[in-house]
Amino acid sequence: MPAPDPPPGTVEVDVAWCGICASDVHEFRDGPHVIPRPDRPHPLTGEHLPVTLGHEISGHVSRVGQAVSTVEVGVPVAVNPLLSCGRCNQCLRGLHHLCRSSAVLGLSGRGGGLAERVVVPASLVYGLPDSVTLEQGALAEPLSVAWHAARLAGAPNLTTALVVGVGPVGLALVLVLRALGVPHVLVAARRTGRRTELAEAFGAEAIVGVDDPTPARSTRALTSGEGVDAAFDAAGTDEAVNIAIGAVRRRGTVVNVALRNGHAGVDLNRVLGHEITIRGSTGYLNDHPEVLRHLAAGAFTGVERLVTGRIDLDHAVPDGFEPLLHRKNDHVKILVAPTSSRR
Repeated sequence: MPAPDPPPGTVEVDVAWCGICASDVHEFRDGPHVIPRPDRPHPLTGEHLPVTLGHEISGHVSRVGQAVSTVEVGVPVAVNPLLSCGRCNQCLRGLHHLCRSSAVLGLSGRGGGLAERVVVPASLVYGLPDSVTLEQGALAEPLSVAWHAARLAGAPNLTTALVVGVGPVGLALVLVLRALGVPHVLVAARRTGRRTELAEAFGAEAIVGVDDPTPARSTRALTSGEGVDAAFDAAGTDEAVNIAIGAVRRRGTVVNVALRNGHAGVDLNRVLGHEITIRGSTGYLNDHPEVLRHLAAGAFTGVERLVTGRIDLDHAVPDGFEPLLHRKNDHVKILVAPTSSRR
């Protein structure tokens, strides 16, 4: 791929690590879903298939464009991959993550982290504190997804919370909720497997089996029959969202933080009868700095255990995408390095 000089206002980042996201796996398996098709280029990037995947990126700034004074060459950074137009009503309200033309680096074009380098707006790179490693920097993106969802649910002002699903975002939610001081975090998942063990190691107080006859009732039983203050659908299935609805207390909050294929079948009678709030959580909004600050403080205990594989770019398909497709219970986050020397 050509490597032109970074345009004004942008920086070039030599990629150290890039995590493979579940959305990348979905695109690889049966896409395009988010990736724009040739007959419908993305309105912001103007690009379409083929694109370079990868949006969970850390690395070093290698070149800076004109009019960039906020970051210098050589600085280790984490990348916020969310691109926005800056002109629509949502952007003018400060809600850049809800931009009408929002794009994701590595899904909508303009390069991606599964490459040796990527060019991004200077405003979207964050210098890593001295105590934060480049591996942790690549985890800042999924942690920011979880941080945003947790804050929308009311954390830290929660006493109890339920996370349904133990994929990367579900496990990140356990870490984030505990870091924010939520005292009682429950998880609904299969009771065996590496991911469930990690949920317990990250501070989950109890595991509710999703194969139990009534997992929502089991959750309520753990909270004296009241239900949890907030529940998170981190699995993206009808079963998951209805467990969350059934487990939350009256006037509690259910947050959907998982993409799904098609429409959800939701128990709206319970939503109505218990005045439950359902809200979506997409991406992040100014959450990376807080996540990096907490990483530097060691608040996410055991976060490095999210990484279950470290591979070179040449082996991204057989050692990255294929295991996440066919042996996902053995893995959480696989990090890819463009060359072994960058580790």
